[in-house]
Amino acid sequence: MKKNEKQNILYWIKCWEEAGPLLEKLRGAELRKISTMQALINLSGAYESCRLHFKPKPDSGLVEQQKWFKKLKT
Repeated sequence: MKKNEKQNILYWIKCWEEAGPLLEKLRGAELRKISTMQALINLSGAYESCRLHFKPKPDSGLVEQQKWFKKLKT
């Protein structure tokens, strides 16, 4: 590794070490400001789209899971 590359990497490490705690504070502040109702409204379109395009399977998958567990046991 060239000296210049190493200096560049060390520079970015220092930047992220300084930015990390600030970004975490910002993230926390933003999470505290989120309106649960508004978040549900914002996500409702994606939820409805999934409901329409990906119909639920007729079973829960538990029987399939048990088959796999039985194979792993032997």
